[in-house]
Amino acid sequence: MSTPPPPSAPPLALLVALATSSIMTLNMVLPSLGNLASSFELGFGAASLVVSAYMFTTAALQVVVGPLSDLYGRRPVILVSLGLFVIASLGCALAPNFAIFMACRILQAAVISANVLARAIVRDTAPPHEAAAMLGTIGITLALGPMLSPMVGGLLDGAFGWRATFWVFTVVGLALLVWCARALPETAPLEGRGIVAQVRSYPALLRDGSFWSYTLCMGLSSGVFFAFLTSAAAFASEVWGMSEALLGLCLGVPPVGFMLGSFLTTRLSRHYPGARLILAGRIVTLVGMAGAATGWALGASGPVAFFVWMPLVGVGNGLTFASATVGTLAVPGRLVGAAAGLSGAMVLGIAAAMTTVTGAALGHPPDAGLAFALLVGLALAALLAGLPAIRRDWNGIVRPS
Repeated sequence: MSTPPPPSAPPLALLVALATSSIMTLNMVLPSLGNLASSFELGFGAASLVVSAYMFTTAALQVVVGPLSDLYGRRPVILVSLGLFVIASLGCALAPNFAIFMACRILQAAVISANVLARAIVRDTAPPHEAAAMLGTIGITLALGPMLSPMVGGLLDGAFGWRATFWVFTVVGLALLVWCARALPETAPLEGRGIVAQVRSYPALLRDGSFWSYTLCMGLSSGVFFAFLTSAAAFASEVWGMSEALLGLCLGVPPVGFMLGSFLTTRLSRHYPGARLILAGRIVTLVGMAGAATGWALGASGPVAFFVWMPLVGVGNGLTFASATVGTLAVPGRLVGAAAGLSGAMVLGIAAAMTTVTGAALGHPPDAGLAFALLVGLALAALLAGLPAIRRDWNGIVRPS
């Protein structure tokens, strides 16, 4: 029996827009937290729930939307989620008090399904080498999002007030909903399975060693980046006396590295197996962290000596994430959505945990030796976590379906 052709793919621009929607929704509100707090007569700590509650909700939803899309299809889950996002954004824009605002803000987190399922759709419609290139392109925009969206949010707030950002979310969400209704085909290999049959297939995912290897590799790789951010903020404020503006400029260097790594992935993935790109990425980051630690031990202790190595964190992650994502999604078609959601939630959870651990461990003033030991240790752990899956895919071992 011949293998059926893969389903038709939606425009890559649509997948990019879907993947970046949740990143923009998180970051565009950051410059408005102060004004939002004043508007609702809150302390800044309460206003920070606008960010933290959104992040926790997106982490939880990723575990749910993936399996739902395996069962009912990518298209309906995305359409419903975008519809909820439009309603929630409108509610935030019109909210008369903070309680209603937060309820709508939490509902906005439904847009995370667009990010999760954009990756699943790439896996549904493209072979591995093409999928890695497509995810590399998406990765470039994901790196741009955190850099550009706060700027856009700040301009909107300055010109029209903090509610303007949520009016923009409403319009953009509605445009995405219409675009998806017109251009997004169903790509999931629906088999008419019931909920019980679908749930019974999940142990196959939980027993997949390569899935866990790639997921832990991405989570720890992301942990290196967030441990660096936390360490940099601590050193900048308590040791170097850097201004917020200069710190912000320096913190933008790793995302530029990530863009470069993602760009290299789009070029190299068509010629080299994903396992080689992942291994190269993890070695680049480990060399960077070891170089920074060595320089510090030899007396190069200023901010230049710290930040000069940090683009390699971004380059390493850019080389890693697209191919590792393809690896996590190399599961039976009925489990792709579940794999995308579970992997995404775990990567976010590990990154959040590493941020907390780093902040708690550094002390006051921050201990440089401990910071570099943590960064090198996380870089090494990411490499070791990915080695089982890298070895399997390098040798061309077929994973059981």
